[in-house]
Amino acid sequence: MAGSPVRRALFVMAHPDDEFGIYGRMLQLRDQGAELWCVWTLGENAVRDAEATRAMAAVGVPESHLLFLQVGGLGTAQSVRQAVRELSGFLAAHPCDEVYAPAFEGGHVQHDLTQFAVVRSVERVGAASRAYEYPLYNLAGARINLFRLTPGTTPVSGSTLDPQRVAFIRGLARCYPSQRHVTEGFLRIMPYSRQSQPRWRAIPARDYAVPPYRGLLWHDADPRKRWTRSYRAAVCETVAEFNNDSRSR
Repeated sequence: MAGSPVRRALFVMAHPDDEFGIYGRMLQLRDQGAELWCVWTLGENAVRDAEATRAMAAVGVPESHLLFLQVGGLGTAQSVRQAVRELSGFLAAHPCDEVYAPAFEGGHVQHDLTQFAVVRSVERVGAASRAYEYPLYNLAGARINLFRLTPGTTPVSGSTLDPQRVAFIRGLARCYPSQRHVTEGFLRIMPYSRQSQPRWRAIPARDYAVPPYRGLLWHDADPRKRWTRSYRAAVCETVAEFNNDSRSR
């Protein structure tokens, strides 16, 4: 319920540095006294995991509240099942009032499969957690949108950060030297108004076996991914396989 106090919140990311999409809410809940936990589904790179750990220390989240999963790339139904098992185990042991996951937005296969794993985990545990999605990047509207939600039907929530808070979040980019080309690029081209007004929304009921919206998806448009599987093959077919396996058990 909107306005209900948050005692414990879980922030789930695919990669270390995805947290830039939800740092605003993280800091807001920290200041309200909530207990914060963070999970990365792709915790398979020691350098990047250490960078996220340093950033979380600056935010005030202790290392004991950080989980870096190793599920084998999160690109197959088997790895998604492993992520669901581990996330379900965490939620059963640590009930959370709110859970945040990357938006299902067609920008990165592992972002979208992370949300799918989060939703299935909440369902499996039967948790009362309120599940939200936060944006990273997408091509809804035929142009690159950084940290802007795709069109949706569920209410959008957000906050307005003061200049000091914006500067603090921007300064966290220094904690991620291996991703400097990404973090500095985002901060350079993203309008200040969007940096100071983070947004998130309740995850709607959706069919994860179809793309998030009509039209070209950033995953398929990104020239760096020209040799990878298409979005439909990488996400939609993986979800369909996961669902078929679940029904057969």
